[in-house]
Amino acid sequence: MNEIGVVVPTVNFGQFSILANDEIIKQGIPLIGKFVGVEFIRDNKTIIAIGTILNFELTNNFAETVSKLKHTDFINSNPTIQKVFINNNELILDCKIISAFDKDTGGRIPFDTPLGVSAKSFFIEDSFLNTILTKKKDNMFYLGKYFGTNIKHPFYLKDFSELKEAYHTLVAGQTGSGKSTLVKMMLSGYAKVSKNINMFILDPVGEFAKSFKTGKMDEFGLNMNEIWKKTGRKSVEIYNLENLAMDKWSILESFMLTSQIFKKELGIKHTENQKDSAEYLISELKRKNIKLSELINNIQTIEEIIKSKEFLKKAYSNKERRIEIENTMNIDEEWSKFNEKLKEILDRFNTSNKKSINNLIYGEFNP
Repeated sequence: MNEIGVVVPTVNFGQFSILANDEIIKQGIPLIGKFVGVEFIRDNKTIIAIGTILNFELTNNFAETVSKLKHTDFINSNPTIQKVFINNNELILDCKIISAFDKDTGGRIPFDTPLGVSAKSFFIEDSFLNTILTKKKDNMFYLGKYFGTNIKHPFYLKDFSELKEAYHTLVAGQTGSGKSTLVKMMLSGYAKVSKNINMFILDPVGEFAKSFKTGKMDEFGLNMNEIWKKTGRKSVEIYNLENLAMDKWSILESFMLTSQIFKKELGIKHTENQKDSAEYLISELKRKNIKLSELINNIQTIEEIIKSKEFLKKAYSNKERRIEIENTMNIDEEWSKFNEKLKEILDRFNTSNKKSINNLIYGEFNP
């Protein structure tokens, strides 16, 4: 572990600079994005701070005066002059702290200590990280490599019940940038390190369901079905809107409004009136102690509520319009159209042949 140079403290928290040795210049290695480590003592413990090089500045005091560079050919052909130039080089590396670890335990710690010139600085290699994190290897999962390096990216995973808190992670990127693949890798990591973590995936596109169901590898060789089997977890259950029952009154209201059943079948034009109508219908159903799961068997009750004068007042502001609609409702053919659409919505809440969302969630947490 060769030292890079002398650590130069800065006034900015979480940043530091290194006055690098001449050897760094001679090696001509790429510097931007390279990982560096700084070893220092805090509270009698050896701490390793890991940072990345954001920028560098190379100066040469001998070459600052332009007049000294007039005879360029002479300088290039004269080893003595060249040595003078080299010995006057100053390379400053501007670095930003990424994380800090206790060297003995491998535990991550807050970086809240100013760095002094006595701190040792060195380039981080993959083998060094493995040594630092060896005591955490059972909870470690690797997500590829850091950009522009050969250093594997460690991802520390631990059962939330042990951490007493949960992580909140946002994965963002353009279409095709690898978001789903990264999430699959994270799921695989959690499945490996803990058998107690339950996972729920909302999958509007169906990509994860397809991966678990078909067992086919994706372009990166991830076969989620095989991975799940190897980790010893029980088979994944896949639900869609056809075999999952909704179980919230608010969802019923949302279905009624987004399907536009009131507008298309009952001619309730204004959005505000549609919302008032849905709210009134739901309040009456609750007042009559009718459960969501029993709505499909209570079409007659729903019909009575909708044909009531109170409902019509909520739905239609104009009296003449109310009378017109009331007459239309008495035509069996017109009402049957509404009934068909209504049954499609209410069937979403029928638990006689489907598992409800609540039962699904609490059944998993309380098997």
